[in-house]
Amino acid sequence: MIFPIPVIHIWRVAIQLPGMTLLFGFWASLWLAAREAKRAGLREEGVYTAGFYAAVAGLVGARLWYVAAHREAFAGDPLSIVALNLSTLDATGGLIVGVLMGAAYAWSRRLISARWLDALAPGVALLIAAVSLSNLFSGAAYGTPSTLPWSIMLWDTERHPTQIYEMMAALVTMVVLLIALRRQQKAGNVALLFLALYAGQRVFLEAFRVESWLLPGGWRVAQVVGLIVLGVSLAALSRRSEKGSQPAVAGPDQGDDE
Repeated sequence: MIFPIPVIHIWRVAIQLPGMTLLFGFWASLWLAAREAKRAGLREEGVYTAGFYAAVAGLVGARLWYVAAHREAFAGDPLSIVALNLSTLDATGGLIVGVLMGAAYAWSRRLISARWLDALAPGVALLIAAVSLSNLFSGAAYGTPSTLPWSIMLWDTERHPTQIYEMMAALVTMVVLLIALRRQQKAGNVALLFLALYAGQRVFLEAFRVESWLLPGGWRVAQVVGLIVLGVSLAALSRRSEKGSQPAVAGPDQGDDE
């Protein structure tokens, strides 16, 4: 199959795959996070409210991130910046801005706690998988040229399917986190496990990507940050394990999610 596939036509309806994938992925990840919050004895309403603010901020952030990356295309017509088009959104930028806004809301409502972060982790992994699939359809975050049997044709070149690598890694991470949640981990351990797994993925998978910020000397920013986060999260997990603390017991949430 040849990528990107920004639009498919079903009868007379044109469906923008990148945007629709993001919307569906966001809904699914929000549902999963709310389900895990409820299972842990937390109030799920806070997840949906934080999700609403994250969605609005993510949409704006994805548009502005795209505009910043393609400034020359908007220089002659600045008003076109506000023209909504799901195919001109930066999925990664939207994810970053949306998560930050959701976290800011949760912090303001005193929802941030170790158990909340644990409950949200599988949903975030699912959202990362959706972003990766959206990138595949839009042709973003593409890989280096490759002659491997599973290479894909993207931008007139056979390439590593980095978007598929990242999607599969995120889905495996989600499953691992869901299993860990059901084994009564100490509060906060699942969130740390997510950080370790995702950081490790970035260290490995970033090597196959073309679009990557470089530091002097050829080091990739994402890999350097990934190594730091991986080391810190593994050290924290090791230290918490040595303390031999009792597993967290779910109870009524004390935060205000109104």
